[in-house]
Amino acid sequence: MSFDPAPFLSKLKRFQRATVDYVMSRFDAGAPRFLVADEVGLGKTRVAQGVVALTLSRLTKGQRADVVYVCSNSAIARQNLRLLNVLQNGEIQATRLTLLCDRRAGLREDGPNFIALTPGTSFDKASSLGRAEERALLRKLLGGRFGSRRLDGLLMHPVQSKVQWDKYLDKVSPAIDPSPVADLLLAGDMTERIGACNLRDPDARNPIVRELLLRLARHALAALRPRLVIFDEFQRFRDLFAEGDSEAQALMRTFLEAESRGARVLFLSATPYKLLTLDREETGGEDHHADFLKTVSVLYGTDGPQAATALRQEIRDFRDHLRRLATEPELAAHDARSAVEARLRTVISRQERVASDSEDADVRRTIIPATVDATDLRQAKAVNHVARQVNARHHVVDYWKSAPYLFSFMRDYDLAKRIKGYDERAALARFGAGAMIPESGRKNFDPIPPGNGRMRALFDQVFEKANLHRLLWLPPSLPYLRGSKRLTKTLIFSDWQMVPEAVAALVSHEAERRLRQEKGLTIRPDRREAVLLPLRTDSSHVGTSMRVMTLLYPSAFLSRVVDPLAIWREKGPMAPAAMRTEAERLIATALAGRVVPTVRGDAPWEVLPFLDAGETAWFQEVRKGLKAGSSNSKKSAAVDCLNTFIADQPDLRQGPASKTTIRFLAKVALGSPATCLLRSFNRHVDAPAAARANMAGQIATGFLTLFNHREVRPFFVSDGTDGAWSRALDYCAEHDLQAVLDEYVFQITNGRLTNDREDGRPAHEVLADRVRKTVGLRTAQITLHNPFTKTERADRTMPSHLAARFAESAVQDRDGDSARIDTLRDAFNSPFRPFVLASTSVGQEGLDFHLYCHQLWHWNVPSNPVDLEQREGRIQRYLNHAVRLNIAANHAAAARANEGPAWTAMLAAAEAEVMERGTARNGMRPHWLYDGDAADPTKIETIIPLPTLSRDVQRAQRLLRTTALYRLAFGQPRQSDLLAMLEAANIEQQVRDRLLINLAPPISDG
Repeated sequence: MSFDPAPFLSKLKRFQRATVDYVMSRFDAGAPRFLVADEVGLGKTRVAQGVVALTLSRLTKGQRADVVYVCSNSAIARQNLRLLNVLQNGEIQATRLTLLCDRRAGLREDGPNFIALTPGTSFDKASSLGRAEERALLRKLLGGRFGSRRLDGLLMHPVQSKVQWDKYLDKVSPAIDPSPVADLLLAGDMTERIGACNLRDPDARNPIVRELLLRLARHALAALRPRLVIFDEFQRFRDLFAEGDSEAQALMRTFLEAESRGARVLFLSATPYKLLTLDREETGGEDHHADFLKTVSVLYGTDGPQAATALRQEIRDFRDHLRRLATEPELAAHDARSAVEARLRTVISRQERVASDSEDADVRRTIIPATVDATDLRQAKAVNHVARQVNARHHVVDYWKSAPYLFSFMRDYDLAKRIKGYDERAALARFGAGAMIPESGRKNFDPIPPGNGRMRALFDQVFEKANLHRLLWLPPSLPYLRGSKRLTKTLIFSDWQMVPEAVAALVSHEAERRLRQEKGLTIRPDRREAVLLPLRTDSSHVGTSMRVMTLLYPSAFLSRVVDPLAIWREKGPMAPAAMRTEAERLIATALAGRVVPTVRGDAPWEVLPFLDAGETAWFQEVRKGLKAGSSNSKKSAAVDCLNTFIADQPDLRQGPASKTTIRFLAKVALGSPATCLLRSFNRHVDAPAAARANMAGQIATGFLTLFNHREVRPFFVSDGTDGAWSRALDYCAEHDLQAVLDEYVFQITNGRLTNDREDGRPAHEVLADRVRKTVGLRTAQITLHNPFTKTERADRTMPSHLAARFAESAVQDRDGDSARIDTLRDAFNSPFRPFVLASTSVGQEGLDFHLYCHQLWHWNVPSNPVDLEQREGRIQRYLNHAVRLNIAANHAAAARANEGPAWTAMLAAAEAEVMERGTARNGMRPHWLYDGDAADPTKIETIIPLPTLSRDVQRAQRLLRTTALYRLAFGQPRQSDLLAMLEAANIEQQVRDRLLINLAPPISDG
């Protein structure tokens, strides 16, 4: 096979390429397993991509070789498969072992295959009946051995409808000869068990189904031909590698037998083991030193037990020398450290942003007071009274400190279950009402107090300081207009499931309430309010709809004649009115000597299609884009309106453009989302011009969806002097939409989107579909629970828009959930809403949230520095928001002086700067760390809100102090004791640096 790895290797930074080369050198030296443990956010997936590319380049023509990617859940898989699938041969989805036997898996016998698995669904077959497709495949494989009625009775459940079951059967088709597989499935007494089974008894039926799924999974594993196996976030399923009798462990052992045939296993994890133990964890009985040694044993494979024993002694020696550091020469400790380092380097490499402390990590960590007021205490009293009555004392104080209105958000917590099981729970409602969302406030958009010190601090940040409720998107890092502020999104991590729901509901409610009040909308909102920006072709609405089309139609003429970037380059930042004046001048110059339709009124929309007349292919692609963006692709109101919009109107009189026409065109040129999108795509997308128009039209329908959301309605409600369409255009122009989109498109295209294929489609089509869904996202409402009633009818809902939750219940691998979660993540990684995202630990590992967020809240104090850095790593990543703000602040002059995309020029200038100063750190700067020379550089902000006088304040202060020291306690037993000794010893930083265990791979001078 002639696979060229160069296009992928060339995109790696120098430190990443060094890691790729080191991994391959260890594999070539015979190491069957290797762990890349780079610090969070440094691009381990990029490193894995390089290893995949080099592995495929070594294959011989016609040789089957499977590259298997294993990760913990589908959300991580979908994020990373876009990078790892270097074959670019169609869509790769995380699947299940059993479904590899389905023809749709498309496995080749004469070349490479890329296979993605999730261990919870692929290796654990004992806890469920699998998916309907898996059981349907079993039905097809066993079809010749039993009657259809018996097989359906065995395998159809829990599908209720025979019609639906037949649809699943139509989907699947065995990719192999069913006969030998059926022999394997029916080995032993399985034929008799199926024949004698009482199909109406699930206790008799379900064990047979599970056994059949397990046998099919074993067959699929045996049929694989792995050349490279990648385990991402290895720590999440390390137990699968342990010796044990579970079916999952047995399957894993079968899987890893491929090592004896030359397969190599690459582990990816920033935290494969706990790097630090705090006192409270040690008292819980966890032995993290043993955990560390167990990890090393897994990495060494068959030599693991001996390697772990030797390492235990080497670590003990190093510890002894550290403890005697004040009384003996440093050299002895240095030699002991080198012994540990040498053994670990055989199977581990680790790159870090900083060597020993956080001085150049660009992180500002702050503890802020979470005040307590009378309403908080009344809630605490209510919660305590109810908890006493139902005999639930565990965690009650922690609950109260973490979230307000507990009983509305507790759902499946033990306290809520105890209330529901309490015989006289209705009598408790009078006491519990003080800790529930007030119904009048919810229904009428009355103020609902934060009810909690942390929530109060968040309200202050979001509303009083940032006024985010007045925005539909964040200001750009490089503004073309004057007066832009440096704002950020906020990512919140909490230990408690109820916190994300409380944050999403209360922050969104307050945002909508404040906006309605400021716009003078005091009437209670009606869910059936008329759509402000309709698309209808009936005679009574056609005029309004044609004006709405100015938001959706990408004008080739206006995108060419007026460019806010070009105006900014020539004039510098300016006020919106001055930008419009310059746009009017440019349009008047371009139309001098030309005739256009002369139409009465202040919105001569007929001029727009006239200026692009003759571009038949252009109109066709715009039509396709609008159709793709419509919820009903068979009958698209947007397409119908476009047909009216571009229809020939020979009766229109023509003449020189009037001042009214020029003003209208300038308004559209600066404010139409479609036209602004078109300019951004012209800068960053390699695709035919008409295809870029298709993209712009499709994504513009997402803007229309956004503008028609109920919570956005107050932005555009007209007072009668102009229409909602006009206010929407003005809002886009006055809030620098062109600069916003230029930065966003640069980010999501990595500077330039090439004409490749992704997920089996042209990359530009995939991108347009993703961005449209991102812009028009409507997040799920938050359910308010009432544990004091017996019926779910008592549950109510609150909106979620400015803030959203990213919680465990929303990212489980269930059909239908995954797409919304992916879009939610994409939306947070965009300049658009939501501006606040609250998550439990499910979002703490493996996911990116950094593109527009440089502020993170630890709602609860992390248990150790590793968890602190793991969370911060979600936003301290490649070209994160803080880095881009600093690049723009320092290198805007480069964008003004160069032609082409502004961000390409600024990034090149920043790269040249750090190279000239010798501070590039092998590519780490300016892409991950960059301050520049600005007096007040933007930093990654970590905020820990804590009640005054709480014991958590001391814990948090110690956590921040020990962050700089914990790497010295790497892998050690009783780490808290060692840390306390090192902290008291006041070791000089130079000595500390020399004693750190350094697992970074060597970097050549070339």
